[in-house]
Amino acid sequence: MTDFTSMSRPRAADDAAERPGSHPVKRNLVLLRTDSYESHMKARAFADAARRLGFSVRAHPDRNTLAILPASDFRGLEAAWMCRTYGVPGPDPVAVAIARCKSLTYEFLRRKGFDLLPWLVPVRSQDLRRGFDGPVIVKPDSGSGSSSALPWGYRVFDSLPDFRRYLERGKLVERFFAAQAQSAHRHIVMACVDAELYSIACVAGPGGTHLYDSNVMQTLPDSKIMGRVLLGVRHPDTGNIVRMAGSLAAAGLSPSVIYFQCVPRGGRLYPFDLNLRPGTMWEQAAVRLKVAAYDEILAVMLGLKPRPHISWPARYIGLVRVPRPLQAGQFRAACDVPGAVPIIDRVRYDPAKPYDAGHAFAMFAVTCAQPDEFERRAREVIARTRLLPLSGSRSGKGRSAPSSRRAS
Repeated sequence: MTDFTSMSRPRAADDAAERPGSHPVKRNLVLLRTDSYESHMKARAFADAARRLGFSVRAHPDRNTLAILPASDFRGLEAAWMCRTYGVPGPDPVAVAIARCKSLTYEFLRRKGFDLLPWLVPVRSQDLRRGFDGPVIVKPDSGSGSSSALPWGYRVFDSLPDFRRYLERGKLVERFFAAQAQSAHRHIVMACVDAELYSIACVAGPGGTHLYDSNVMQTLPDSKIMGRVLLGVRHPDTGNIVRMAGSLAAAGLSPSVIYFQCVPRGGRLYPFDLNLRPGTMWEQAAVRLKVAAYDEILAVMLGLKPRPHISWPARYIGLVRVPRPLQAGQFRAACDVPGAVPIIDRVRYDPAKPYDAGHAFAMFAVTCAQPDEFERRAREVIARTRLLPLSGSRSGKGRSAPSSRRAS
C-alpha cells in the first residue's frame, strides 16, 4: 500500500508578516459542516475550543488559516482538498478517501496485516451464493450514520443466503445490483457479531496518534442508534485498534480524529465503522459537563500538545438515551433521578432528516462507582424521564419513523 505522505504537497501559504507598527494577525481555523443539527453542534464545539485556544474561526481560508476541519464525515474529503488548494497543513485527500469508504479501509488494514471480520462487496448475483457463515449486516460502503435510503441498508440477516432470499422475495435483486454499480449507493456485507460495542477514539497530529477515549456502548432496542455509553471502560485489545489508527495516520490521515466502533469476538476487537469526527453522545456529554475535550483534541491536531489529557468528573460515567417512538416535533425532557445530569433535554426530530435521529432522544449522564452499576441506573433514568411538548412545537402525531430491525 502506498504511503501517501510521500506525495508532494504545495508549499504552505505565506505567514502573515507583522510589519513594524502593524497589529499582530490572529491565526484562524475554517470549519466545514452539513445542514444536520449534529454537524452544527460539532462545528460549534470546535469553534468554541478554537477561540479558547486563542484562534478565530472563518468561513473561508486565508493566508492566516492554520487548519480546515470537517464537522461531519461528509465534508472530510472537501476539507482535505481545500487544505491542498490553499497550502494549509491537512490530511492527504487519498487517505481521507480510503477512510471514507469501509471496503477500502478494511482492505488497507488487511494489507497492513490486521485481522478483520469477514466482509464482501457483492457486484453480481453469484457473489451472494458464497462467502462466510453466520449472521451478516448490510451497510452503506461510504459515509456514516444509522440510516439508509435503500431498503436493505442497516438490516441484519441470519446468513448471506438469507440476504439473497430477502432480495428475491422482494423482487429487489436487479435494483440491488444496479445500486451496487454506483459508488454513492454501494453497500458492503459484513459478518455481524451480537455483542456490546466498543468505541476506540484517537487523534492524530504532528506528535503521533494517541487514544483520547475508550468506552463500551449499546444500541437502542430494535435500532442501530446508540442508546447507552459507559465512559471509562477499556477493552484489553484497545492497543491493537490504536495501532490501526496509527497505520492510517502514517499513510496520510493526519491531522485528524480517527474514531473506530468495534465489536468483540474471541478476546479481540474488530472494527466495523470508522468516523473522522467525535462520537455524538461523547461529544454532547463533554460539552454539557464542561470537559475541555475539544480543546485537547484540537491542540494535538494543531501540534500545540504532543498528546491529549482529558479529565472527566468521575472514573465511570454512563450516558443514557431514553427510547421513544420517532415522532416529529420538539420536546423538553425532565428526569427526577437524583444525580442525573441532562445532556440533551431539548429533544427534536424532523422526519426529513433521519440522519439527525441522535438528537431525537433525551440523554442523561449518571456517575457509577463500578461498571456493573450502569444497567440499574440506566433503567431508573428511562423509567423516570418524561417528555413535555415545547410551546409552539407541532408534535406530529402519526408521523413516526420506522426503527431498524432484523429482517425476517
